[in-house]
Amino acid sequence: MDENEKKIIEETAEQAEEKAKEIVENGEETASDVKETFEKLPDMTEDNEKKENESGKERSADDYIVEESFEDELKEIEKKAGRRERAKTVILTAVITVLAVALLIAASMLIPTPKNSLFAKLIKAYGNTRVVYYEKDPNNTVIDGQTIPSGSNVEIKVETDSVAAATYAKAAKSVVGIRVTQTTGKFWEKETTTVCEGSGVIYTEDGYIITNHHIIEHTLDSNGKKGDEYMIQVFLDPSLLEYFEAKIIGYDSVSDLALIKIEKTGLAPIEIADSDSVEIGQTAVAIGSPGGIAFMNSVTTGIISGVSRNISSETTTAYDLIQTDTTINPGNSGGALLNKEGEMIGICVLKVVASGYENMGFAISSNTVKTVIPQLMEKGKVIRTRLGVEIYTAYNKNVADEYGYPLGCYVNSVVAGSCADKAGIKKDDIITAIEGTQIIDFFQMRKILLSYNPGDKVTITVFRFGDNSFTDLVVTLDEAT
Repeated sequence: MDENEKKIIEETAEQAEEKAKEIVENGEETASDVKETFEKLPDMTEDNEKKENESGKERSADDYIVEESFEDELKEIEKKAGRRERAKTVILTAVITVLAVALLIAASMLIPTPKNSLFAKLIKAYGNTRVVYYEKDPNNTVIDGQTIPSGSNVEIKVETDSVAAATYAKAAKSVVGIRVTQTTGKFWEKETTTVCEGSGVIYTEDGYIITNHHIIEHTLDSNGKKGDEYMIQVFLDPSLLEYFEAKIIGYDSVSDLALIKIEKTGLAPIEIADSDSVEIGQTAVAIGSPGGIAFMNSVTTGIISGVSRNISSETTTAYDLIQTDTTINPGNSGGALLNKEGEMIGICVLKVVASGYENMGFAISSNTVKTVIPQLMEKGKVIRTRLGVEIYTAYNKNVADEYGYPLGCYVNSVVAGSCADKAGIKKDDIITAIEGTQIIDFFQMRKILLSYNPGDKVTITVFRFGDNSFTDLVVTLDEAT
């Protein structure tokens, strides 16, 4: 082999080496594969020389570098590199696709469309505990652009982190503002003044409204009728742009409840709960007009502090009240005390205002409302039973335990001619049961008797001193006058 041929072979080797380096630098082949290729190069050259001698033909350097075996090796390297390139392309495409999808999801979560965005759906599904209320039978309510006919049974949800917000959203439309005015003077010098302001709760769709007796009592004359100089104004909207004049349907000073009516239909009646199921410590929300109708539909929140409270003053006693630390101010009277479902558990009636007392508000229980209001609607008054005894309330469990007597109501005196007198109940008897229900105190006895009607016969058990015996007496209940 002459010098020229060697030179060509060396140049060819250098070219192959550069090609190999390029492949390695591009990551298309491993160093060991290249090394193996170079180790085969001398053998390939020697084989070519033998073939040249055997054939008798002269072969140029160009023939050696295109030797088939070497060309196959290069092709194999290129194939491997191609496969790796394709794999890289597939992986890169997949990564780009995943990133694009992630960006689209992130963008959809940030778009400010609370109803339709994925963000809103995720919040609803996985967010904090939500308070939900349901409204049935909407009055031509529009939902997502569709008008729902009145009478439809449709479920409307309001979701919020705030119990007070959800309760307000449901019940505020059922609470009204009330203003009582008085007009005096001759027609050329008439003057109208505000006598009282408070709240009320819508009882029926056609305009019956519950409020307190003490709100409308200023309008009553000596015969219990509303004077012409007084007007009871009912405001349905806090804007106070319009009011409806109300007439008195009935009232009850004992429970401090009244029923009035305006000429208006399509109203939203309050949903009334069972107050016997109210638990101490549960959430309570009040809606009313503290300070007057200028603050109509104000909302405050707290808890239930006590149940079955009885509050006495110099002139009267209020029975079976719910105590709450929810802020109740003048003007809240007649408004609603609600549970977290937006159901009315009481009618706000009073608060303790005295030095050293704070956040002691009271509401008439909803079960009392359920008993009184239907009678006011039907008869204009409440008909109660009367036993005809005076109870000595200082007799209690401590006294009974100390002297070994049974728990009950100690009869201090009996009204002559009353049903108790006729049945044989005597002074110093202890009433221990009514129709088998054990009596603990006067308030419980009163509550039980109110569940009966005048003329009903009930069996009353008394403990009689002297022979220390229990006696059952049948009493036909009188009507209270």
